[in-house]
Amino acid sequence: MSDGLCPGCGSPGPVGTLCRERVCTRRGRHFIPASMAPAPGREPDPLIGKRIDDYLLVSVLGVGGFGKVLLALQLPIMMKVALKLMHEQADTALAARLLDKFEAEARALATLSHPHIVRLVKYGLHDGRTPYLVMEFVDDGRTLKHEIADKAAREELLDLADARHILVEVTHGLAAAHARDIVHRDIKPENIMLQRVAGDDSFVRILDFGLAKFVAGRDETSVTVGTPIYMAPEQLERRSIGPWTDWYAVGVIAFELLTGRRPFTSHEFHVIMAQKLDPEFDPVAGLDDLRLPESALAFFRTALARAPEARYRTAEDFRAGLDQAFTAMLAEDRGATSLVSLTGLLDSSALRSAKLRQQRSSTGGGALHTDLAHGGHGRGAGATLPGSAA
Repeated sequence: MSDGLCPGCGSPGPVGTLCRERVCTRRGRHFIPASMAPAPGREPDPLIGKRIDDYLLVSVLGVGGFGKVLLALQLPIMMKVALKLMHEQADTALAARLLDKFEAEARALATLSHPHIVRLVKYGLHDGRTPYLVMEFVDDGRTLKHEIADKAAREELLDLADARHILVEVTHGLAAAHARDIVHRDIKPENIMLQRVAGDDSFVRILDFGLAKFVAGRDETSVTVGTPIYMAPEQLERRSIGPWTDWYAVGVIAFELLTGRRPFTSHEFHVIMAQKLDPEFDPVAGLDDLRLPESALAFFRTALARAPEARYRTAEDFRAGLDQAFTAMLAEDRGATSLVSLTGLLDSSALRSAKLRQQRSSTGGGALHTDLAHGGHGRGAGATLPGSAA
């Protein structure tokens, strides 16, 4: 294959071979497909054009505090994959902790084989010291976060049937993980990919088991990890971690999709934490004007219960409560009952960004990956960044 360009100097050459220009050779730049080369005059990321084993790095999908996720091509078959590479760390203690984290994600994914969980392709060490994960690349996908933002920007309503479809498929994937005593601990819209496949425009793929915890025989954790809005109270207290921890996060997402509102309106971590740890706080208290049926309110109260023992404990229990809520909401038949506006889930800044992305997409400018820096992915990603510690 010869239709390649060096991302450093722009000279042509066979894809996957090392560029012979002196600076590029020193930097380890290889020729990448011309269609994926950066625009002329644009300085590429230092990793673009490098090879890690038989993987050619061609673009950055996301950047986080501890690593990057890159689109890579497996040579010579040119198969797209998502490669998660940890940054090199000068702090040896931190490097050891991150290595443990990467290995934990690899172990978790290696034991899981389910259509709704993104598949691990390989785990390895680059240059014998920098860990990396290779995940399958989810073609023609978008995160649930992007789906919510795009619908809000278009002022398009979400059909409850579509929400139920997404939530049920999430429960199937998590049930497979829980059956192996693996808790995800960071379920959120950024980590739920919706893929367009034959017969299903929103086939769920769960991403990022970077915070996954094996809980058999132990339910405590030494650090607070997760994303504040979706974290369960026990994550804040660093104990009693279990499948119910994931069901709490799915409950928050269900609350958002079914009501178009957030159960915790503040974006300040200390306010959210105080509400979640307050036994008197009722997340459904602000829903009176929606006149939801009691079974829907009961579902939200159970899904978001402060005490783990009061919460849904299994996928079957969660789905049963969800079905009762949906059935009751649709039975009300108040015209717009089955349609939910998602505009209230975005603040003004996020809404502006979503509308800008829509405009750029409609004019051929391409979608903006506005959530990448926060560990999410744009369209067609296969893994997320090393977790988001609170």
